[in-house]
Amino acid sequence: MASIRSYISGFNLDKLSQFIFIFIFFAIVTAPAFVEVFEFQPPVEKIIENRTLALPPNYQGISNLSASVDQSIKWFDDHFGFRSLLIRIKNQIDYSVFGTSNRVHIGKDGWLFYRNVIDIEEQRIESMTDADMDSALQLIANLRDFLATRNIELVIITNQMKDRFYPEYLPSSAQFALSRHRFDYFKTKLSELKGITYIDSTPLLLQAKTQRQIFHKTDFHWNDPAAFEVAKVLVDQLADAQNDPNLKWRFPLSIEKSTWLGGEAQFMPLIFSPLNEESLFIAPIPPDQATPLVVQKLDPFESVFHASDSTNSLLPPIVVFGDSFMDGMERSGLPHYFKSLYRTRTYHATMNDVLRSMPSDTRYFVFEFIENLLPNLRNIIGFDPKVVAEPKT
Repeated sequence: MASIRSYISGFNLDKLSQFIFIFIFFAIVTAPAFVEVFEFQPPVEKIIENRTLALPPNYQGISNLSASVDQSIKWFDDHFGFRSLLIRIKNQIDYSVFGTSNRVHIGKDGWLFYRNVIDIEEQRIESMTDADMDSALQLIANLRDFLATRNIELVIITNQMKDRFYPEYLPSSAQFALSRHRFDYFKTKLSELKGITYIDSTPLLLQAKTQRQIFHKTDFHWNDPAAFEVAKVLVDQLADAQNDPNLKWRFPLSIEKSTWLGGEAQFMPLIFSPLNEESLFIAPIPPDQATPLVVQKLDPFESVFHASDSTNSLLPPIVVFGDSFMDGMERSGLPHYFKSLYRTRTYHATMNDVLRSMPSDTRYFVFEFIENLLPNLRNIIGFDPKVVAEPKT
């Protein structure tokens, strides 16, 4: 009897443990596939990734099997079951237990800073030689000279990253940013360039910082009230150039607060409460002060604003070639001060296309860029006059 009991006990301990292990392993391996097949998702918000996820594989037969396998792997990596949940859990552990993130520097008092901005892009600027800086300045001079032949004035606006304005919130992992200075050297040289209107937003924002917050804590962009200050200076300088005070900025700064989840916080999605912030925005422009606008899209321009009513005195047509920092200037009311405003982004169109598509009555060309684009300036504003001269098809 004892021997039978021992046999059963041994069998249970040995076989059952193996069965449980195999079952758990099989469940873990197959769960993502079952979740995807049966379209079951855990009750967590899907991650905002600001990119296009991999498309389903396009099987093209045995002759192209390798490509199909690569597509399948990329698709699975972007769509496996529990993906959003698992990523959020991993980020929550990194943030709550270790106080770190592989994509974001976690600063003091809830301030976040993109790792790639500080660790890679800003360090590329610091490695630029004087000759590199001179080459970038020559590109701007070439653009100035080309525009001058068409009686168009070049306006340059430079913007710096928030670690320049809030170094006191940088964590120890981002201390490199405290010693950078090469973009300041470039700005000094740019300010000496003749024949352009140059607006350096840094001193404007440092002054505004004494009165209110000028950047989002959880996003790498300036907030709209900060963009307002630069938009106002741009309009006022162009109005002075036209010798007409009636063309100057007329909208008052009206600030409102709203809960905001910026891009840096979205890069670190958590399982529990997201890193929201109470941020500053601009109240809508009063209708009685706004210029009636007709808005359209006309390639290569993403947005074209035409004043439909000439009741207000307006500045001549303008072309704006910039980045996402220009969004805040647009929301501040910039299009309401021009007869026409043609806007596109540096990653949406080439300089060749923009110059070739400029309306004949354009008076000003605004090139706005953040400091991190400086090493890539040749790819952004380099152009071929022969290509520009070609008729549009």
